[in-house]
Amino acid sequence: MALAALAACNGEIYVRDGVTDGDTFDIAGDTVRLIGINAPEWDECWGDEATEALEDLLGEMVRLELDVEERDPYGRLLAYVWSSDGTFVNEAMVAGGHALA
Repeated sequence: MALAALAACNGEIYVRDGVTDGDTFDIAGDTVRLIGINAPEWDECWGDEATEALEDLLGEMVRLELDVEERDPYGRLLAYVWSSDGTFVNEAMVAGGHALA
């Protein structure tokens, strides 16, 4: 799916690709950064646990809500993310102790 098409489909369900770390994952050939949280990088202390927690929370299908500013300085989509079971992933990462708000 083209990047412009992904941005135009805000709120729809997408198949999740790989997980980079505890606050970043791939979808439809693009990278998504969870808004409002900061998790350790995969090579930092607790990074593996945060990455695994995000992978578990996301499942295979996710729904995105993009922010007013759609991309960060690195070109990643900025999004609030819900799993297919309705879990608000951004919040769940903080509640589970895997990220800071």
